[in-house]
Amino acid sequence: MKFEGEYLNGKKWNGIVTLYPEQYELKNGKGYIIDMNSECFYEGEFVNGEKNGKGKEYYGKLSGISYEGEYLNNKRHGKGKEYYKDNNLRFEGSYKCGFKSEGKEYYPNGKLLFKGKYKSGVKWNGEGYDEKGNNIYKINNGRGFIKEYKYKYYGYYYLYLVFEGQYLNGEKHGKGKEYDERGEIVFEGEYYEGKRWNGKGNVEEKENRQGMTKFESEYINGKRKGKEYSDKGEIIFEGEYYFDQRWNGKGKEYNDKKEVIFEGKYYKGQRWNGEGKEYNYNEEIIFEGEYLNGKKWSGKIYDYKDKKIFENEVLNGIKSENFIEYDNDNMEKNKRISLDENYEQIK
Repeated sequence: MKFEGEYLNGKKWNGIVTLYPEQYELKNGKGYIIDMNSECFYEGEFVNGEKNGKGKEYYGKLSGISYEGEYLNNKRHGKGKEYYKDNNLRFEGSYKCGFKSEGKEYYPNGKLLFKGKYKSGVKWNGEGYDEKGNNIYKINNGRGFIKEYKYKYYGYYYLYLVFEGQYLNGEKHGKGKEYDERGEIVFEGEYYEGKRWNGKGNVEEKENRQGMTKFESEYINGKRKGKEYSDKGEIIFEGEYYFDQRWNGKGKEYNDKKEVIFEGKYYKGQRWNGEGKEYNYNEEIIFEGEYLNGKKWSGKIYDYKDKKIFENEVLNGIKSENFIEYDNDNMEKNKRISLDENYEQIK
């Protein structure tokens, strides 16, 4: 750590602090903040331990400036500018309480993209332009036809359209289309308060814990039904979603052999309350009954051994000591008390 400045009662009070890789909150004066969890770090003025006054944010220690301007109580407030990674201007204007308030946005090539006013950072009144300088939309009090773009940086900026359609109160509302970075439509239909509401979605890719998965779906009054595929093209789920949250409502889950391993109700991706069935890799049913908060609660469990079928009951989450033994024809042979460890709480 390096400090240059004034002390008060043995404490650093006014001066410049340089500290890497940790964060140091300077009470008053000029200093640095370096965050190892992202590429950005800050250089500028502090008052009472917060960003106040003029400062700069960077993409990385050895990279260019991402923002320079004024702050108030740790938020962008006042005049400021944003930059692309290649140092070209991205936005210039004013901020209020951390959000854009009024100004101009630019394409990576320097052409004007939008000019106007914002409400809580959302385009509210203004005009949008294409890369040739042609006016392509106007928005008035958060309402109008609009186009949204995204960028990817590969040493150069790749610009692509992600949405075109109607806006109301600064969000998607009415007819519209969404696109992926290849320019292909991933959804076309109606929006309601920023959400897909009625329409069909073509195959689109998203990343989750299982890697890249593909979706094809349909929306009816905000509820999503569709199919989900692995990165190998194998179906892993078909059923209902809730506002794009994974696996909510009725559905079926598949293994890598395209065989159903569960059918029933889901909540946030978990097998949840209500009727359900589970199957093994031989497509044989192994549980049929009700779930409560993701656990088997009441129903029947089946076990397949030596060409025999053993049936146990589950009641209030507890597997019964009794079982019924069947032959291959699924005919009851006998009923007796189990002598092995079949009495257990179901997880």
